[in-house]
Amino acid sequence: MIEINSDDIQKFTNYYSSKLKIRMNEKYGELRVFNRETEKSMAKVYVKVFCKDNSGKEKFYRDGFTDIRGKFEYANASGKSVSDVKKFGILIADKVCGSCIKEADPPKNSKDSDEL
Repeated sequence: MIEINSDDIQKFTNYYSSKLKIRMNEKYGELRVFNRETEKSMAKVYVKVFCKDNSGKEKFYRDGFTDIRGKFEYANASGKSVSDVKKFGILIADKVCGSCIKEADPPKNSKDSDEL
């Protein structure tokens, strides 16, 4: 936690000591994980996804590991509809390189991806 203090302003922000570099693709509901120092993709990085649904409830959505390309599709979950999701909260964690937290909007609809 970092705190910035002055006479008029007090701000707080989270700081994660991490070697992870995350590239988000919200249009398709996926992310890719890279090592910040080597720029190589990272397989077997743990990803845990929570969501806030349209009613405001926060709940577990899915979890898993990145594939050999460092890719994880956070918006695709068996038996769950992305249309019920207002916002995603995503924890990305690796034993060696550290962790970080990202937020993402859900993909607008599957029709958008068909047009490409």
